[in-house]
Amino acid sequence: MGNGCSGETSPEPSPKRNRYGQMRNRSDSLTSADIRRQIMKTELEQARQRAKLADDMKMEFEKDRAKIQQDVRREMKEERDRMRAQDTIRANPDQQIGMNGERIKNQRIDWSKPESKRIQVVVRSRPLNIREIREEAKDVLYMDEINNECTLLCPPPKSSGSSARKSVTFVFDRVYNGNTTTAQIYNEIPYSLVQSFLEGYNSTVLAYGQTGSGKSFTMQEDPDHIGITPRAIVHIFEGKEADEDQDTQYDVRVSYIEIYNEEIRDLLSEDPTQKLEIKGEKVEGLTIHPVDSIASCAHFLRLGIANRVTSATTMNAHSSRSHAIFTVYMRVVYTDPLGHQHHRKAKLNLVDLAGSERHGKTGISTNSGPSFTESKSINLSLSTLGKVIQALSQEKIGHVPYRESKLTRLLQDSLGGNARTMMIACLSPAETNFEETLSTLKYAHTTKSVNNRPVMNVDMDPKDQLIRQLQNEIKTLRNRLDNKRLDT
Repeated sequence: MGNGCSGETSPEPSPKRNRYGQMRNRSDSLTSADIRRQIMKTELEQARQRAKLADDMKMEFEKDRAKIQQDVRREMKEERDRMRAQDTIRANPDQQIGMNGERIKNQRIDWSKPESKRIQVVVRSRPLNIREIREEAKDVLYMDEINNECTLLCPPPKSSGSSARKSVTFVFDRVYNGNTTTAQIYNEIPYSLVQSFLEGYNSTVLAYGQTGSGKSFTMQEDPDHIGITPRAIVHIFEGKEADEDQDTQYDVRVSYIEIYNEEIRDLLSEDPTQKLEIKGEKVEGLTIHPVDSIASCAHFLRLGIANRVTSATTMNAHSSRSHAIFTVYMRVVYTDPLGHQHHRKAKLNLVDLAGSERHGKTGISTNSGPSFTESKSINLSLSTLGKVIQALSQEKIGHVPYRESKLTRLLQDSLGGNARTMMIACLSPAETNFEETLSTLKYAHTTKSVNNRPVMNVDMDPKDQLIRQLQNEIKTLRNRLDNKRLDT
């Protein structure tokens, strides 16, 4: 018998079985709830895209509006400056005015005039920074560089509903707006001051102002900017090279100290944190380094800046938390044709003060620990400096509290003593800093009344000294005789 399966085809599956297989392989059908969820998800995504587009359009609109407002303010200010410049030209045809209506930036001071013995004060306003522009802060400072007037617009009174605003105006030796470069500032009074230092007069440049107003920017340097201090260094060595020969020899040295928490530190020593003390008129243990070129002097300047104490506050990301004094010492030996040696010496103090500040403005509270201690020390020394300036500005000078602060002890010659001094008061133009700006302007205006007693530091031959002494006695006797004649 053969195999019954051989040669026979397999039976086809029944239609019922095929229908069940197709039902198993078919995807699940969507319910009405699923469809609604997909529609809602799509609508939500579209709404988010529309909201994002609206936010982007709003941001672009705000940027355009801020730019338009800034352009309008600038154009209005330029128009006011142009009109005031034209009025000044008509009233003062002999004054040096440029083609664009601005004062030519080469007005230097004649230190030989009696009125130049007082401290020269200039004010500098910085532009609004990025944070102030984002907050739409108003510029409330107007600098009249032709008449050397600084006008501060006061906030409207809160009690009355009137929109009228008062203003207060101060007059200084020079005023500079936010468009003025440090090179233009140096080319005026600082240039004359450094030149008098080369002649043998002690000189000092002080930078004062609130935190974040541009003091360190004005005095120091960064990759994109050269401040007063490096410009003075270049000026000194250019003068040295022009004057030095076989009969005239220069010896230039530098030191760099900071006053941190009322402690004196040497920024150029191997241990910048070591505390130094004042003995007599000198700082005991202070290292003074000889320099023979611009490069070597700049090396010590950068080294000291790197060792200086800074920290971040809400006013400034790199706020100086100490007072810094970079001092250049110069001694010149000149041999005349007869073989007699004449000595000339002087020192130049370049002072970058820590910012005057209110604890609430800088984000420092009583719980801030070291930051609060730093802030107290800064305000203490600046307060003492203010007392010294106030005492020296009186017609009858009484007790001057130099010894209440390390800062004023070190700057005693610069404040009412044997030095030619200028102060650069740095200002913030934002309305949010109105109180600090007004305080700085008052502080600087009082400083204008301080008179110094600068003399040329020249070591003369004993015979020349005797002759000068006799000449002074003769002058004094003649004045007494003239006074008696007037009384009779």
